[in-house]
Amino acid sequence: MSLNTSVGTTTAPFSKAVVSAMRKLYPEALADKSWDNTGLLLEAPFDPLRRQMNSVLLTVDLTKAVVDEAIERNDSLIVAYHPIIFRGLKSLTLANSQQQSLLRLAAEGI
Repeated sequence: MSLNTSVGTTTAPFSKAVVSAMRKLYPEALADKSWDNTGLLLEAPFDPLRRQMNSVLLTVDLTKAVVDEAIERNDSLIVAYHPIIFRGLKSLTLANSQQQSLLRLAAEGI
């Protein structure tokens, strides 16, 4: 048996479990999709070498301070009441603070 240690295109098992549980408790079909952006908005590739705490950080808004806290705590996932992505993005750059937060979280595997 060989262990594939490269970063792939799979989701972390803990993240899968949390998303699955949330979809059971709060079915996306019940959301008003005409204005509400629900569901998994950012999915970082799973890296089995990255050690995370299997913890979820809950927040109302995904601010820079929340991102800093999640990275410092080594959380696996953030659940935010207000979606950071509300309309379609045309680019992801470091010049925009919200996009910078998304890029930082993806880089950290959160």
